[in-house]
Amino acid sequence: MSRYVFYITYVLLFLIGGTIAALGIIPFRPFHVSALALLLVLLYGIRLDRVTRLFVFFTLLIIFSGIINGSSLKQIFYFLRFVIVPYSMYYLIRIYINQQNIKKIINLSIILAMLQLPVVLIQRIFYTQLISLSVIPIEPVDFTTGTFYVKADPALSIFLFGLILFLLFDPKHNYFVRNRMFKAAWFSLTILLSNSMISQLMLFGVWAYYLLRGKKIWAVFSVGLASLALVITLYYLGATQQWLWQLSYVTRQFSIKEVAEEEIFLMGGYSRGAAILYYLSRPLSLIGDGPSKYYDPLTRTYLLGNKGQIFNFYGEVGLIGLLLGYAILHAMAYRRGSSVRTRWLYFLIAVGLTITSNVQADASVMLAYNLFLSTGLIRPVGPYAQLRPKVQK
Repeated sequence: MSRYVFYITYVLLFLIGGTIAALGIIPFRPFHVSALALLLVLLYGIRLDRVTRLFVFFTLLIIFSGIINGSSLKQIFYFLRFVIVPYSMYYLIRIYINQQNIKKIINLSIILAMLQLPVVLIQRIFYTQLISLSVIPIEPVDFTTGTFYVKADPALSIFLFGLILFLLFDPKHNYFVRNRMFKAAWFSLTILLSNSMISQLMLFGVWAYYLLRGKKIWAVFSVGLASLALVITLYYLGATQQWLWQLSYVTRQFSIKEVAEEEIFLMGGYSRGAAILYYLSRPLSLIGDGPSKYYDPLTRTYLLGNKGQIFNFYGEVGLIGLLLGYAILHAMAYRRGSSVRTRWLYFLIAVGLTITSNVQADASVMLAYNLFLSTGLIRPVGPYAQLRPKVQK
């Protein structure tokens, strides 16, 4: 049963879900697959590990914040998507993924990741023709998401980052993958051609850390030349102009000089700089103003421009809720036995994405995050095989 649920979820979230939604074949959102994964709880029961206990505390906080702030049952239930979605994906991975199937799934994921670059290029080049087929209004900035759900560039990014980190930093488990550097570079180019600027910035950080950690001077010099060639190539593809436009846009967000920006934020519009100034000017909030206070997930209507999990959590469930959310991501990262460096970097990347996205409400992000944190299940060979893995609690 878990096998069928996993592959249905995998295909819907990573391969065809976006096309189904864009063409209007059936009403579909990534949240819907969470209900399918939760069916497994009825078959296998709940195990009170560290991650599950954190989810219980988070649920209690959401209910407590809702009661104190007079939130309706509907508002509390809507906010519980931040529990239902990540827990269902965590539970699915924990129940199904094991030493017998993890290599097969990683190989499948590498094939899928290799397909993303040509798909993204097609989406960039033929945007006008393709968007005319969609029943969902999609801006160019939201269209380069590969085979993933529409407007889901964080899902594409976290999926590719999982493989990049695995290929660069986990020799104990990645031995069965051929041409690792080429594939890591291929996946990196895909991120550069996508429209997630924060992912692009974190990608530069990952490669800088990889090159400088061993002081590989010649490697740094070679990559510098390759980067220059890449920038020139991207310039002629039109990618750098869009990237510079995004950079200038974000810069404007953090240098608010007009009251209009604050008004846009207070009316539910996108203005991250105004969000920072708004919360810095208010007293410290421990439990927030109540779940779903400023956002209706059904209508996707913002009453306040908290567009990013860091702002959403702090505004609605306070500092305690924000820290609990990060504690859950951290506990997931240390549940499976992949390399320490990989786990830390992957956790930090997930934290970085919370600035712009509600990662814990995105089933695609949570499935990829938990999947690639399971690579420690791969049986090592050679000298690594003599090292006994730590028992995870």
